[in-house]
Amino acid sequence: MPDFVKKVTKHRSADLHPGETVEGAVFAQPPGSVGRQVAFGVGGVAGGAIASKMAGKRAEGHEGADESGMAESFPAGNVVLAVTPNRFLVFGHSKMSGKPTELEAEYSLDQIHEIALDKRKMHFSMVLRFVDNSVVDLDVVKTAKPSDFVDVFTRMKAR
Repeated sequence: MPDFVKKVTKHRSADLHPGETVEGAVFAQPPGSVGRQVAFGVGGVAGGAIASKMAGKRAEGHEGADESGMAESFPAGNVVLAVTPNRFLVFGHSKMSGKPTELEAEYSLDQIHEIALDKRKMHFSMVLRFVDNSVVDLDVVKTAKPSDFVDVFTRMKAR
């Protein structure tokens, strides 16, 4: 898995404040993406359709959370998430080069209440919970080491 801390630092340094450093970064996809990719590879179009239907399940323990509020401003599609000592950044992702693209959203660390991970068979479901109780669900492959990203976020937020 590419080192997205280096990729963000190299390709998106203009989006960082003077002296700001990227402490953690990870590639994430909309919920159900990993399952659709695997199902399509195994079962073609029919497998992909079944996986799409199953993608609507919310990560365990987050039922009833609101997807409006701050979560509405979260970009759709594949993204690169980055954490600095003061901000949570959301970049687009280039399918061709794999590089982070334009800064699509930014949040102060105090706007995000927590990041939770739910381990699945082939990936993790990552749930971003904002302080207004709105949530964003994302898929992150295991090889991206999302636990390390969450640890960095938790450490930066505790500062």
